[in-house]
Amino acid sequence: DWSSDVCSSDLGRGNEMSGLRVLFCDDERALQEIMRVELTRLGHEAVVFGEGRLALKALEKDRFDAAIDKKLTE
Repeated sequence: DWSSDVCSSDLGRGNEMSGLRVLFCDDERALQEIMRVELTRLGHEAVVFGEGRLALKALEKDRFDAAIDKKLTE
């Protein structure tokens, strides 16, 4: 599965890609917390939203190195 490879190698600690500011959006609280914990563990700043419209506003106002969304419903 390519997504686990990205998380474990390209976004891992000690890599030139550590320290990214990552926006994550999903309406499932459990998944929000998992991503917050894992992104932080990998050395990134996690900015998490539960609503698509709030995530889109944040993307308009702030700078992010990456944005991840499982599915924006709004």
